[in-house]
Amino acid sequence: MSMKQLPSDTIKLISSTQVITSASSVVKELMENSIDANSTIIDIRLDNYGLDKIEIRDNGVGISHSDVYVMCLRSYTSKIHDISDLNKLTFYGFRGEALSSICAVADVTVITKSDFDEYAKSFTMDSNGRVKNSSICHHQKGTVIKIENLFKKLPVRKQIYSSKKHCVNDLRRVENIVKSLAAIQQNIRVSLVHNKSVLWQMTSATDLAVTFGQIWSSSMTKCVKHLTLINEEVNIDIVLPIQNINVQNCFFTTNVADAIYLYVNKRPIRDNKIEKLIVGEFNNYFGHYLPPGKYLPCFISITIPPETIDINLEPDKSRILFHNQDMILHNLKNCITKYYYNDKVE
Repeated sequence: MSMKQLPSDTIKLISSTQVITSASSVVKELMENSIDANSTIIDIRLDNYGLDKIEIRDNGVGISHSDVYVMCLRSYTSKIHDISDLNKLTFYGFRGEALSSICAVADVTVITKSDFDEYAKSFTMDSNGRVKNSSICHHQKGTVIKIENLFKKLPVRKQIYSSKKHCVNDLRRVENIVKSLAAIQQNIRVSLVHNKSVLWQMTSATDLAVTFGQIWSSSMTKCVKHLTLINEEVNIDIVLPIQNINVQNCFFTTNVADAIYLYVNKRPIRDNKIEKLIVGEFNNYFGHYLPPGKYLPCFISITIPPETIDINLEPDKSRILFHNQDMILHNLKNCITKYYYNDKVE
């Protein structure tokens, strides 16, 4: 068979399924957009585990109506202008791929109003990310994104993803994603609803210990310590179990991903070396008091110059490259050890 270029709609569908892999990946992309829009209220609603409908409503700056016509086209973004901007990113999204990819695998409706618009409008998008039709509607400043019939063009994937086991696991991932994105924000209120039942909600809080309690358990607020390390290389905020705590009364998780909320420049990430360090320090201090296979919760926020990391590694941006990770590990270990053993480590 001779080589031929694939049709554009086939190319888009294939590439989109690498970006949008589940309902949880849709929620992640849309919630990041809401945070980037300076929202202080974000409401997330799912019907039938997100397969029938995902709706994210925010009170952010909104999208000017002229921008809606290009916002779902591939590689259109307002967050960077050229490759040099990757060295100074302050936004979550930047590739201009997510909305385009979602349009390829679902029905998308955008309702929005910005300060530049006299009234709100509702836009229905086609599978190529273009506006099919629009109409004036009633809505305050902000944006509502409705995603319906997820994976309608991928019957095998939709059938597999409709299994009870997959739905339950992905809903748990949705909850973890919403919590991790919300927890690092200040002065933001978030709610997550599935089939009209509230799964989780967070009220606005500026104290990390209070936020910690909203993630795991309000009783944990009295059982944690907020430490801060600031030097010329890195800023670290860490919330960890207090000294001499009765670990039998603590909240535990069964895997590291649920236990350690790790952020770099407010971006939730996973990092094996940092997670291994935290688990190791907790095991060293709390020793045999920890039940087998259980992990104590911890919250770590690392702030470093954006030009010292590369976040453009994976589609979900969950792993990054550090210019000097040894420095971060040393400072983190120093902070934890100094607190638990009252002995400064250089």
